[in-house]
Amino acid sequence: MDDNAINFIKRILTEKVEDRATIEQIRNDPWLAPEVLPTTSLKRKAIGNENSGDQQKEADKRQRLEHSDTSSEA
Repeated sequence: MDDNAINFIKRILTEKVEDRATIEQIRNDPWLAPEVLPTTSLKRKAIGNENSGDQQKEADKRQRLEHSDTSSEA
């Protein structure tokens, strides 16, 4: 089992109430709120490596269209 999961369970199942994790501590626990990776910039780099010149412009247009489609659905 993941160390963060074990620590999380120990913190919420502590017998003494005063030693138990608060709701705020639980919400901010690394197991529940893992580090977010910058996927957008990685995606752009991947697109940039695969395309050049006009192909890159077309890829940018597709990306903007995809973004506008998902924005209008929300």
